[in-house]
Amino acid sequence: MSVVQGLLFGLAMMFFIGPVFFYLLQISLEHGTRSGISAAIGIVMSDAAVIILCYFWASKLFENGTKQNEFWLAVVGGAILVVFGLGYIFKPKLPGTTVRVKKKRDYVTFFTKAFLINFVNPFVFMVWIAMIGKAKLSYDTEYKVVMFLCAALLGIITTDTLKVFGSKYLRRVIEPHFLIKLYKGIGILLIAFSLRLFYHAYYL
Repeated sequence: MSVVQGLLFGLAMMFFIGPVFFYLLQISLEHGTRSGISAAIGIVMSDAAVIILCYFWASKLFENGTKQNEFWLAVVGGAILVVFGLGYIFKPKLPGTTVRVKKKRDYVTFFTKAFLINFVNPFVFMVWIAMIGKAKLSYDTEYKVVMFLCAALLGIITTDTLKVFGSKYLRRVIEPHFLIKLYKGIGILLIAFSLRLFYHAYYL
């Protein structure tokens, strides 16, 4: 039962619209399926890192008396999103007509950016802290809790992979000039998410 519930939670994350969603969409549209998969792996590995931190000690990050930690996490996360957002607005890259062979460092870059965008978002920590707490209350053994979390990660990588393959077909039916507008829109949304983080930090 813990595996099924964890998988359902991971699949439900398909409907979560956050900054990593738009980054995954942009990478998949501009650089293709393999690049999108590398970004998707970066997202799920970031989630795994957050789970490990939250499971052992990071739940204290958001307890009373440690608001300063949450403040700096929100500020740093907001700053990173601003940098990425401005890049999409002022330097959008139009996909070329030829496919450029990707090097290993390209995939590492996509992986790293996806990892960071997800990891520096304090709301990701809050979601996983809440889910770990729920799992510990719902299941009587650590094994079931771990299985719940592993199944959730499986659900997330499944939904992100579906997004990547879905964007592949979307790319075939939209014009390049529309992609430029889409990327600028993604940049604006990333900055909007950064403002949300700054707002959160201000009222801590």
